[in-house]
Amino acid sequence: MKTNERKVADVGDLLHTPTAERPTTRAQETFRMLLAKVEFLRESIDVAQKELDTTLSFYATEIVPRLARQTELQKDLVRALAPYVNKSFFPRQQERLEFREIIRQLLDEIANTERGLTDADLREIYNVVHGVR
Repeated sequence: MKTNERKVADVGDLLHTPTAERPTTRAQETFRMLLAKVEFLRESIDVAQKELDTTLSFYATEIVPRLARQTELQKDLVRALAPYVNKSFFPRQQERLEFREIIRQLLDEIANTERGLTDADLREIYNVVHGVR
């Protein structure tokens, strides 16, 4: 329910209207206090909801496209680095292992972002880097 919808009182709404001749009882004061607290909480929920909607909109328009671009660049980088993970390019085993680890990390990030490796060439590179035949 929106804030502007709540301002219009329906027949079923609770309204505290004390009479001038009779003072309010303690229970009525408690009820009035709780009623004000409920209205304050409703308004704070509306404010929080607007903030969350703004944040979600920003995420959808700004962050998601940048994450997609980052993933595409990581894919291109893995494709460019993959041919060099062999004995002829890195004769020392330690260098090969470090290079493979870099590619593994990139592949893991891609897989986490896309919920798996969807490209066949990347799956093949994954198998080579992880020693799966």
